[in-house]
Amino acid sequence: MAALTITHNREAGTLIEGTQRGDGTAEILKAQGWRWGRSIGAWYVPQSRDRNLKTWITGRTQKALEAAGHEVALDVLTGDVN
Repeated sequence: MAALTITHNREAGTLIEGTQRGDGTAEILKAQGWRWGRSIGAWYVPQSRDRNLKTWITGRTQKALEAAGHEVALDVLTGDVN
């Protein structure tokens, strides 16, 4: 499985990189409150732009993805953590 990276900065919000159709991540991300953005071609946390990182969402997402066998890294711009 490819490594996944959850990224966050105030301008872009919270996104996840490295997912692929059929890799089993969609079901996990949906259950954790993420949405697919057709216009940006990526999964994102709703209402995460111009805000601090929602650690409760990213934490439980990371745990769920790792439990399913995915390797997950977190890349957050300093000062954007709530």
